[in-house]
Amino acid sequence: MTTSVQPRVFLAGRIALETNGVVIDEARFPGRQGRLLFAYLVPEQGRAVPRDELAEALWAETPPTTWDKALTGIVSRLRGVLADGGLDGANVLTGAFGCYRLELPAGTWIDVVVAADAVKAAEDAIAAGDLDRTKAAAVLADSLLRQPFLPGEDGAWVEEKRRGFADLRGRALDALTDAALRRGDGHEGAMWAEQAIALEPFRETGYRRLMEAHVASGNRAEALHAESRGRQCELTRPRGGLFHAR
Repeated sequence: MTTSVQPRVFLAGRIALETNGVVIDEARFPGRQGRLLFAYLVPEQGRAVPRDELAEALWAETPPTTWDKALTGIVSRLRGVLADGGLDGANVLTGAFGCYRLELPAGTWIDVVVAADAVKAAEDAIAAGDLDRTKAAAVLADSLLRQPFLPGEDGAWVEEKRRGFADLRGRALDALTDAALRRGDGHEGAMWAEQAIALEPFRETGYRRLMEAHVASGNRAEALHAESRGRQCELTRPRGGLFHAR
């Protein structure tokens, strides 16, 4: 590697690479396909990803007839972006046997990975009764996951990632709500519960916790209103939807 500083990678809200004080924002990536390729490879880093799998991620069911050549060009330009960020692009993004493998330096900070670790830390902390640590870890996770993954893009793998990140953020909000309720702070609990409902409006647990928060703050009228909202949401859920509890 040409740098001793651990890179930082951002996937939520924007695609960006920050290394040694140099920020490569998404506008400097090689077009739409370059951003998609990087966003696909980062969570898969360390795995040799077949070229045809990458073609499907970049072009879905309508790849160009020259997709193999196009993919080679995109990879080459992405290596240039990595080099601009102070990394050895040819060694970070390697190709062999019809596959590409991304291996970022050890210790690379990746926003969605940090968020997942923070959610786990928050859940462990609340199980241990450490409410301060719960809040610190869950707030970190929530702040990192508020922005959507690849906004404006669609596709099966993009939607799958979004659902996974939304589930992580929902778990962080649950931990924040639980911590507030255990402190007896119904107002704060209601704030986090409302955010959980906005994220997953057809999840029963959000309304139940909102009710508990309003009860804790002595607001029976709002607790009844939260119950009514939950029932109404169940009745108006999209056809084939699921009103569920995590």
